[in-house]
Formats: sequence, C-alpha cells, structure tokens
Amino acid sequence: MTTQQHYLGIDCGTRGTKAIILDAASGEVLGHGAASHSLISGANGRREQDTDQWLEAFAIATRRALLAAKVDGQSIQGIGVSGQQHGLVLLDDQGKVLRPAKLWCDTETTPQNNRLLAHLGGEKASLERLGVVIAPGYTLSKLLWTKEQHPEVFSRIARILLPHDFLNHWLTGRSCSEYGDASGTGYFNVRTRQWDLQLLLDIDPSGRLQAALPELIDAHQPVGTILPGIAEHLGINPRARVSSGGWLPLICTMNLTNATGLIRDLLELDIDQFNELVAQAPIGAEGVCMLPFFNGERVPALPHASGSLTGLTMTNLTRANLCRAVVEGTTFGLRYGLDLLRHNGLQSRSIRLIGGGSKSTVWRQIVADTMNTPVICTEQSEAAALGAAIQAAWCVSWANGHEDSLAHLCERCVKLDPASETLPVADNVQACQQAYERYQQHVATL
Repeated sequence: MTTQQHYLGIDCGTRGTKAIILDAASGEVLGHGAASHSLISGANGRREQDTDQWLEAFAIATRRALLAAKVDGQSIQGIGVSGQQHGLVLLDDQGKVLRPAKLWCDTETTPQNNRLLAHLGGEKASLERLGVVIAPGYTLSKLLWTKEQHPEVFSRIARILLPHDFLNHWLTGRSCSEYGDASGTGYFNVRTRQWDLQLLLDIDPSGRLQAALPELIDAHQPVGTILPGIAEHLGINPRARVSSGGWLPLICTMNLTNATGLIRDLLELDIDQFNELVAQAPIGAEGVCMLPFFNGERVPALPHASGSLTGLTMTNLTRANLCRAVVEGTTFGLRYGLDLLRHNGLQSRSIRLIGGGSKSTVWRQIVADTMNTPVICTEQSEAAALGAAIQAAWCVSWANGHEDSLAHLCERCVKLDPASETLPVADNVQACQQAYERYQQHVATL
C-alpha cells in the first residue's frame, strides 16, 4: 500500500464541478480540475439539472486534477464531496434517476410550499415543529410538486436523495444523509434530529416517501468505501473512503455573480472595466439603488420578487452608478443575512471571501465597509473543494484512530492571503450604513 496520503475534494455546484488533490500532511493543494454543467430554466422559476452531467463532470474534473497534481490515483485515501443542498433527486427501485434534479434555486414549487406552510399552521408553527420555516427552495415542496405534476414518476419513487447524497450514493452504493444536509429538506426536525415522518405521510399516506428516506449519519462518519467499478472509472484507489459533510449556520442568497454578470453583459464590460467603473462611483451610487432579485430571492425571503432600480434622476443614471448599484445591492443582501446571524448571537470577527469576486479589491472594500468587519481571502480560491478534501482527511484520520482534529487539519491546510486583507474605513462604514438603510426601506415595500 502506498505511503502517500492524498485526498480528493469535489465541489459540485450549479455551474460546474471542481476537483482538487490535497496533500494533508503538508497542507498543500497539488492540482485542480473542473468541468461545467448547464441549467434547465423556465420563466416560471424552474431550475433543474440533468444528473448525468454531474457524474460526467465529476469524472472529468477528477482526471484533470490528478493529471495536474502529477500523482497516482492509487494514493487517494479519501474523497469528500461538497454538494448542492435542498435539491431533489429521485431514484426508482433499480437505482435509475427518474427525472432531472430540481435545484436549491428552483422557485416553481412556491404554490406547493405555501400550501404546506398553511398545513403546518403558518411560519410560527413550522418553526416550533421543525426548527425551520419551510421555504420554496427546500426539498419538501418539490416532493408535493412531483406528486401533482408527475404522478407517474411519483408512483415509482424508491429513493429520495439530495444532490450531495446522490453523488455519495453513486460513489459507494449507500443511501445516507448527514444531519446538516437533512436540516434543509423541510421534513427533518432540527431539534430532535429525526425525520418528520408524519409530514411525509400527510403528502402520501401510502408510506412510499418514508420508505425512500436515506439513513442519517454524523459528520465524522464515513459514507462508505468507493465501489470498485467507480474507483476504476475515476482511476483512483478502490480502498478510498468517502466522507459525509459537516455543518455550519447557512445564509443563502440567489443573486450575486448572476446579477453583476447581467450588468456587465448589458454594458459590454470585461471584469477590469466593470471594477474600474464601480470604483469611480461614490458609496451609495448617488442615490441609485438596485434590488438585484433577478432570480427571486431567499434572503430576504422574496421568491416571487424581480429585479428593480430606484432613485434614478436626470443626473445620476451613469454606467458607473449602475455598476456600483448592482455590487452594493448584492452585498446588502449578504449584510441582511449576516444581521440575521448576528441577531442569533453569532459574532463576526473576520470575514473570509472566496470565489471569483474575492479577487476584486473594490468589492473587498465594499464588503469590509458594509459589514464593518475585516475581510481576508483564502489562498486557495476553490474553498468548497478544499473543505471537502479536509473533511475526507478528517474522516480517514478518525477511522484510523489518529484523531487528527478538524481544527488542526484546517490550521495546516487553509492558508490566508495577507495581501488581500481589507479593513473597514470609518467614514465609508457610515456612508455604507446610510445606503444599506435605504436598501432596507425599498425591501420593506416588497
């Protein structure tokens, strides 16, 4: 058996799958790979994906990462998957996917969610019973929608999986869900940490849905060992363990890069030109305020909202102000979410920015000033895939009795970029607060 300890981290997102190879002993990322997915969209809020694309992208991204890392796939000791939450993947009794996966950002099921919320007795009753207020993005309304829109598919359901669970099932053959993932389904009680079986019986008295639920497992427990055929297909060690996902408090926004991308396309700007215009406009964009809810929104909870521009005058409608307004609007959505966490007792000592937008100096400053909190970026931009690889290393360490703590692994493997550190500026914080309050007033009218 090889002495090298390498881990594969996978991030299966809405736009594509990314893979990294991590050397957990040194904390170094040795190589990356990526492959894209396409979206099935409808004007009614439909957002779905073909699960075959995920599996194909998983294999391509893994092979590319192994090639870039120049490592033998047989040295991979563990695999961690960071997958989309809330989505619905349905399998029949042969393990065949019954229809495209309905995603976290799908709002087509809003009528079903409204009826389910009423059935529970409203928001307060939902919170008391489940520990969450069910939302259209959650998995629960997707099940009722399937029953009403595709009864023939519904009658063949043998397994109900989240996208993350589906990928782990493909890797190991095992059907299970980690508690953190389960908390976003809408049929899991976060207080008792159990499925709410009665709620599923209310949707389908036959008990079919109950029988299709995955087994619940803890974050440190392995899902299982990779299936020999899949190991061969991916070119990795057949003894590699597949880890489950850990959990954290989550605030989810549906409009960030898609909103800035729309304005960039409209004005025909590359990323540098866009950032330059954002920097030219003053804080508050001279009164131009954008509510960037092009895809509806989850935080704040406005699934049917659309994007809007307010505060326009003869003098402030400029390209710079438009660019600034979309960046401020998306950042204010994050601030809205952070305030919810703060109201629940969580303190923000430092903000870690990841992804493409984190490379923008101007956006980092806007985030620091809006949140009144220091901002720093990780060296490794593919943070979700890195987190998955660290989780895999923790899982294998736990199973081997080494007890290499998650905190210790993170200290070794997560490197911060000191050059990216951005501190809030007092005058800016004040101006951002005024612009944010204006944003809140506009949101309140919705």
